[in-house]
Order: sequence, then C-alpha cells, then structure tokens
Amino acid sequence: MGSLTFLDVAEVDLGKLGAAVSDWQKTVAHLKTLAGDAKSGLLAKSDSARWSGSNAQVTRGFVAKTAKEFTDAHAEADSDPNNFGHKVVLVAGRRPAGAGG
Repeated sequence: MGSLTFLDVAEVDLGKLGAAVSDWQKTVAHLKTLAGDAKSGLLAKSDSARWSGSNAQVTRGFVAKTAKEFTDAHAEADSDPNNFGHKVVLVAGRRPAGAGG
C-alpha cells in the first residue's frame, strides 16, 4: 500500500460520498415519517381498539413498543447535527438539507 499524498487528498472525488450523505438524509426523513405514521396510525388504533383480556394487554404493549422503536430509530439517525454526514456535505461544498444562508 502506497502512502497518501496531499495531491491524493486534494483530488479526491467526493461525489460518491456526497451521494451517500444525500441517501442518509433521505433515510432520516423516511424514518421520521415512519415514526409519525406508527404513532398516529398503529399506536392510535391500538389505543382506541375495544380489546379486552390478557391478550389485549400483551398486544397493546407490543404495539406501543414497536411504535417506540420507530421513534428511537429516527432519534438515533438524526441525533447529532454535527455528525459525520453533515461534515462531509460541508467539505463537498454543499449545504445540508434545510440549512439556512
């Protein structure tokens, strides 16, 4: 393996890396949508269902836990605005989605 030179770094093609960051930003947005859908759809329907008995409690608990997993996945994916993906976008000369001025 050869050594890395300044020229290697200066001429690196950040296009693929920028595309990966863009894909990640789309993934974060989709996770946000899924979390909202899970809360307003899945969990809301479960909470309003007229179930009774021990199976109802188990099912409600499972649905609540599943909805929370979507929320947690989005929170983790979008947890740090200074994460690697945002830094790469800035290095590549692009602004992150939703960034101002």
